[in-house]
Amino acid sequence: MRLASRRPLVAAGGAALLLGQLAAVGLLAREVGVPDDARLAAALSVGVALPLALASVYVLGEALAGPTFGLWAAAVWAFAPFAAVPLFDPRYRDLYVEGFLPHAVGLSGGAAFPAASVLLVSAALTAVAVPRGSVALALAAGAGLVAAAALAPAAAL
Repeated sequence: MRLASRRPLVAAGGAALLLGQLAAVGLLAREVGVPDDARLAAALSVGVALPLALASVYVLGEALAGPTFGLWAAAVWAFAPFAAVPLFDPRYRDLYVEGFLPHAVGLSGGAAFPAASVLLVSAALTAVAVPRGSVALALAAGAGLVAAAALAPAAAL
């Protein structure tokens, strides 16, 4: 199958991944709740940073091994945190679900998740810029690194 004929399938798969991930995050938000002072930041993280991060993981996977691998990488990135819940010892499951998982999907209102999303976008830009030899994309990737460090200084490490 030629790449041009696969694009609608990839787009449909990406849309399904995004909707599934947003549904899982919505269920998590309903279960653990979002603090009142973090609602706007969490909405921006889930509405903007989460889809950008998912698309960036797809682009990285596609750059490494093609569109099928990109979809698999995005699916693992989207659902692995939720699939890991039953694997935890019952004594620590609540700590994982209520302590770690909201931070991992952007529901905490902190700057760590948006910074991680910007780092993923920078990595995807780099993965596209290097084979093409595009200086503009490389500069955009560098600007993303600076933005991530501005959001969360620990991202500079």
